[in-house]
Amino acid sequence: MPPSSDHCKLPPQFSPADIRRVKTLAHQVGLTEIITSILFRRGIRDADALKRFLDPGLRHLSPLEAWPGLIEAATLLAQCVQRKDPVVVWGDYDVDGVTATTLVMDFFQRKHYPITSFIPSRFQEGYGLDQQAIDQLADTGIKVLVTVDCGINDHQAIEHAISRGMTVIVTDHHLPGSTLPPAQALVNPKLGTCPSPDLAGVGMAFLLMAALNRLLPPRLDMRPFLDLVALGTIADVVPLTGENRILVKNGLLVLKAGTRPGITGLKKVCSLPADAAIGSGSVGFSLAPRINAAGRLATADTALDLLMADQLETAAPLANKLNRLNAQRKTIEQEIVEQAIHTFATHPDHVGLIFHEPDWHQGVLGIAASRMVEHTYRPTILLTTHNGLLKGSGRSIPGIHLVDCLNDCKELLHSFGGHPMAAGLTLIPDNLAALCTCFNAAVAARCQEIPPQRPPLKGDAELSFDRITPVLLAELESLQPFGPANPRPVFLSPPVTIQSVKSFGRNKHLAFQLRDETASITLRALAWRQGDNPRFQQPKGATIRIAFTPYQSIYQGLVGIELTIKEIFPLEAASGSSTQMPPSPLPST
Repeated sequence: MPPSSDHCKLPPQFSPADIRRVKTLAHQVGLTEIITSILFRRGIRDADALKRFLDPGLRHLSPLEAWPGLIEAATLLAQCVQRKDPVVVWGDYDVDGVTATTLVMDFFQRKHYPITSFIPSRFQEGYGLDQQAIDQLADTGIKVLVTVDCGINDHQAIEHAISRGMTVIVTDHHLPGSTLPPAQALVNPKLGTCPSPDLAGVGMAFLLMAALNRLLPPRLDMRPFLDLVALGTIADVVPLTGENRILVKNGLLVLKAGTRPGITGLKKVCSLPADAAIGSGSVGFSLAPRINAAGRLATADTALDLLMADQLETAAPLANKLNRLNAQRKTIEQEIVEQAIHTFATHPDHVGLIFHEPDWHQGVLGIAASRMVEHTYRPTILLTTHNGLLKGSGRSIPGIHLVDCLNDCKELLHSFGGHPMAAGLTLIPDNLAALCTCFNAAVAARCQEIPPQRPPLKGDAELSFDRITPVLLAELESLQPFGPANPRPVFLSPPVTIQSVKSFGRNKHLAFQLRDETASITLRALAWRQGDNPRFQQPKGATIRIAFTPYQSIYQGLVGIELTIKEIFPLEAASGSSTQMPPSPLPST
């Protein structure tokens, strides 16, 4: 059971001048004032910007020439294709890498140009380029190596590919090192000034194919590829603003249309209607985990084959296989998390956590580490045994740079790398005890408080139940896609009374009936994975406040309103200054 935030932080009241600006803006664009006020606080403060946010058409994309190295890479690739040099696209086994690989493969096939693909195994080649696999490709006659979602730090492997006579074109979005690899072309949004340094790997692949589209006949409509861009971008958890918002917003429309048989098959196993609107939640919690499961437990080629399938009859069994793999992944993940929680109970004073079991599945360690961070709010590393070494993944919390912590312990490590919030590492078994001590000290040195305290939950506004209308729900959905830099709005309720509560899903989840007496409205509210959280064990008749997000629900053909509870505040806590609502800066609408 994860510790809970004990209060909800609401934004400060608007000044009288800003209240007038919000009212005027709401009138100009035809939105309710509450939604307009949320966007205003997020920096969208004029009518043109707001209209562009709500309707981010492809016409708003930056020119292809604005991306450093893009036109040069496309020109080089076009020359190779025109010479009929055999091409391989080298991807990665996560959703971003698989969708990027699919996009390039699909583009070439629609152009009727030959191409092959290679996605490394998490358990054999690992992430990035592999010299032995490059040799195998070279032996088959491959002359052009195009990377997607990888390659920017694979100096030796790229040198080796060039020595084997290959032209290497790197498209990646990861942070480059102090030196760049010797590829003949490099495209990376973190190289130089560009429209969006946060583009995902599949976004870079899309732009390269868009530039190539100008150079190689026949010219294709690039919009059908945007479903893949939306999938990979949402799954890679990059900021959903600017160019990413434009690509993903339009890609979600393509996902809804379901023109790709593999997506149709995947929707079916996820119990999503074929023509249902798809939001970032459906991608992040339904579609993407099943695509990811292939690379986590087996080979990502299954996911690639699904997305490349041209008939539903071909796609359906592949979607079913991914569904089974995802169910297996969830079971393995839960077992790892339960074991780690049990071990944590014996070392509750540690602030930098390391857990090791020799038989843990390495393909699930990253996501299980994320679950442990949710539970403990402490940087966590999970390790398993692989080929005589300990190998694993870590996840962190805001303010604790995970790679910097590992750098403090580099003498104990065989290898490591990653980002501030996520990293991978290997070490010899004899160094495990010393690493546990060193990592704990490295994290403690960076903590402002020991143990680290969860920041207060951020709410956007107070919302009574009578203000949750179909119009408001429709406007909330128009803010999609939600994700980093554009979170789904969270509201704080007035005091509400629990009329009933029951558990479901093997007691993992809770369903409440909550009554807003002032509004004379009762709504159903669900608390996911909170069945063992003592704060949520509130009796019938208790008065509480909740932080929540509202949704439209459809059950047996009936449309209704349903709430997802983010946090519960018992009345005595909710009445404190932390959760006290200031007088509404805007009238109810």
